[in-house]
Amino acid sequence: MSEARQATTQSAALPGSWWSKERREAVGAIFGAGAILVMAKLLNPDASGYGTHEHLFLLPCMFNMLTGLPCPFCGMTTAFAYLADGAVGQAFAAHILGPVAYLATWAILVAGLIGVARDRRPLPQWMFSQWVGRTMLLILLGGWVVNLIRFLGM
Repeated sequence: MSEARQATTQSAALPGSWWSKERREAVGAIFGAGAILVMAKLLNPDASGYGTHEHLFLLPCMFNMLTGLPCPFCGMTTAFAYLADGAVGQAFAAHILGPVAYLATWAILVAGLIGVARDRRPLPQWMFSQWVGRTMLLILLGGWVVNLIRFLGM
């Protein structure tokens, strides 16, 4: 390896360099959350309560097509689109967890901005632990049960 390339590789790995791993993660959080929030603002929510993702040229929900029931995420894109327009009640009607996920997306965007400014990871390491993952799955399952009950009119 040439000396110039070796020096560049070493300088990029130095903990004090501006473009640190932490800043790269923070920039990724900004772009990811920002793209989701911009798309939510640009979308027109589907009046049926789900199917808004099809405006992004995505396929219809296969789970719904096969079972006639909404999947755990059916209505989430619609909820985001409603929230971007300020329609909180309609967002809850589209997906019970939509407003929580929308706020979490904003929180990730803000955490990314803070991470870039302070050279820190946008999310703490404990957020990637098994117990957090299991808790999130249980919350998603609970939200799905609520959505199924509402869908079936129970």
